Amino acid sequence: MGSLYTVISTRVNGIPELVKDEVNGLLVKDHDPEELARKIEFLIEHPVVCKLYGLSGRVLMGEIFDITKISKDLEIFFMFTESEMAKLVNDNSKQLRHTQFVI
Repeated sequence: MGSLYTVISTRVNGIPELVKDEVNGLLVKDHDPEELARKIEFLIEHPVVCKLYGLSGRVLMGEIFDITKISKDLEIFFMFTESEMAKLVNDNSKQLRHTQFVI
């Protein structure tokens, strides 16, 4: 998607979170080769739509994987030192009794 290619995928796992059907790619049913063939034929017959899906995917990837945003998110994450996390857990032990922190 980030390379301007149109994506055709199945609706499994987290794929539909990234590939929005008929927005930045196409989604097909799992184990449905006939539907996959129809979608491929559609893109061959509609090259402008194919290019638009690719451009839309590139925009989405730029938004999700923006290095500035990721850097800021990581900076905020690492601002919590181990002692601050321990204090947070101790202060809220009743609410956080079943919460696990993975760092």
